[in-house]
Amino acid sequence: MKYKTLLTISFVIFAILIFAMGKAFAIDKDVSNVDSRGDSNLKYIKLEEAIEKAKLNNQNIKIEQIKLKTAKTLKYQAIAESLPNISANAQYGNRKNSYSGQNSDPSTKQEVKEIKFDQPLFDGFHSYQKYNEAGHKIESANYKTIDKIQEISFLAIEAYCNLIRYQRIVKLQAKNKELGEEFFKLNIRRKNSKIIDQSELIKFGYESSSSLEKYKNYVNKLNKAEANYKNIIGELDENLIEPAIPSEELDKESIISKIINNNNLKSYKHNYLSSKNAYNAEISKISPKVSLSASVSKQDKVFYLNNQDLTNKTIFINISAPIFQQGNEYINITKAKYEKESALEQYELMRREIEKEANQAVDDYKFLLDINKLNKKLFAMARELMIITRKKLASEVLDPIEAIRIEIENNLKEIEYINSQTDLIIIYHKIKYLLGEL
Repeated sequence: MKYKTLLTISFVIFAILIFAMGKAFAIDKDVSNVDSRGDSNLKYIKLEEAIEKAKLNNQNIKIEQIKLKTAKTLKYQAIAESLPNISANAQYGNRKNSYSGQNSDPSTKQEVKEIKFDQPLFDGFHSYQKYNEAGHKIESANYKTIDKIQEISFLAIEAYCNLIRYQRIVKLQAKNKELGEEFFKLNIRRKNSKIIDQSELIKFGYESSSSLEKYKNYVNKLNKAEANYKNIIGELDENLIEPAIPSEELDKESIISKIINNNNLKSYKHNYLSSKNAYNAEISKISPKVSLSASVSKQDKVFYLNNQDLTNKTIFINISAPIFQQGNEYINITKAKYEKESALEQYELMRREIEKEANQAVDDYKFLLDINKLNKKLFAMARELMIITRKKLASEVLDPIEAIRIEIENNLKEIEYINSQTDLIIIYHKIKYLLGEL
């Protein structure tokens, strides 16, 4: 009989421990958020929805899209350089001839009509270089637009995660503030009962004030997070759904090798290629040019042909070789050369900066991945200790002040876990942004 009783008690204790452990480790979601989602009338906002709203409302994206449209016109300008020039002229007026010592002829009406046609045949590949220059400028503007869209997406993710972070932390710190106040009241009673002296009360008062100070600091951070969210997304949303926590292991060498896919870096690369074509286009201006010119003109009542009509048809192959035009052509070549060198330096500098940023981001990610796992274990242990503490408190075998301290510590461990979670999510998406994969 005694054996069965001990077996039953052991089973009950084991079941309680399993339940407690389950509660302790089921911490990937905030309890307050889970409870609030039971209301079907509330509208929940997913991360993807916030990103789309940010992209839709952002003025900088619209500006980059307009710049892209402007850049596309450059290609039409380049094409136009190889097209013919066609013009039509007409003159209408009166002609009156006078001679020395003789009466002047009566004035006669005269018409002159002319059509001209000029077709460039060879321009030293200037139009070809301008066409390629325009193409690279378009690509540069295109990648700049894509980068701006991804940048705004990352800022939206950051704002979204920070808003959830401080919403959750403020709730926990508000509990700690209340626990701190209760903690101080209990110590005042002990002081009045002469269990502790004034110096000990001051020390406990400091502990209580610390919880209040942290609460106010986090409320301030929440207000800033709300303002930042509204500024980036366009409006302040409530009931945000927590994003998934990444657990992917990243290889630094693989990440660095993918840096060439960064859209901002691609924009700088095409800007350099564009300046290279611009330099070649300036050089082509001092090359010989070949063009075809043709014209048809008709002039009526030509005086020296006894007022007969004259029709004139011409066709020429024009060859020109600029030798010296005030030296401006050589100045423009030198200027284009410096612009090309500057564009190359900007590209190389940007590549190094992005590599450095990606390298640091991967290190931060690995560190936060480990810290997050550690914080999860510590919080689980703190939650388990708090459950045991509440049982001891109910059995009146634990000091209430000690119980309050343990509960405050539990909330602080959860705050640390929330911070490491949020930082991990943000740095993961920053790496995706740097790789052009966001």
